[in-house]
Amino acid sequence: MTHTYEQRELESFEALACLRWMMLQRRGGVPLEPGMREKVKAFIGNHSILREAGLFTNL
Repeated sequence: MTHTYEQRELESFEALACLRWMMLQRRGGVPLEPGMREKVKAFIGNHSILREAGLFTNL
């Protein structure tokens, strides 16, 4: 069985994964390697759903 996803659906899954990572990171549940905050900021800035939400200006 093969599933195909539209671009907007994939972006939604990516946004959820990013939000989950951020929640776990705040509780100390994920290792924080050097430069990770910058990578996440860049990801959010380039991600249409997260950028449009404008929720993460203080990350």
